[in-house]
Amino acid sequence: MAIEARSYGNPAAAEKACSETLSAALATALTATKGRVSFMVSGGNTPRRVLPQVLAADIDWQRVDVFASDERLVPVDHPDSTEGMVRQLFSQAMKPLNYLGFGEDVTPEAALAAWKSALKTAAWPVAAGFIGIGEDAHYASLFPEPAGDY
Repeated sequence: MAIEARSYGNPAAAEKACSETLSAALATALTATKGRVSFMVSGGNTPRRVLPQVLAADIDWQRVDVFASDERLVPVDHPDSTEGMVRQLFSQAMKPLNYLGFGEDVTPEAALAAWKSALKTAAWPVAAGFIGIGEDAHYASLFPEPAGDY
């Protein structure tokens, strides 16, 4: 698959295009199978703005497994929890959610075991994936100190 670069006049137009692309990928995957599909998301400001638009699409969320592409080992009610953000957005949209996450115990060993077990139930390959973009792009998690252009 070739990478296609697109440019939009403003953030709202880019967010709309992103939500349409994600919704179409999920709808296509669901049409192609009678089973489940997976949707991988990240935390951050961009997913927080795009996911409500994806949730407004006509998607059979009962058949979608959702999990984080990047998650911090924090309780689900922590502001930095991707799972917490996803749960909040699905709840606000009144959509069913099958989230594959760490579980309640966020000690590293228990969380890893729970996450590995949950991901074994996910449909592979992932039907759609969304990673954060913009000012809070997650490269900053790897390189927290500014050191020039990356």
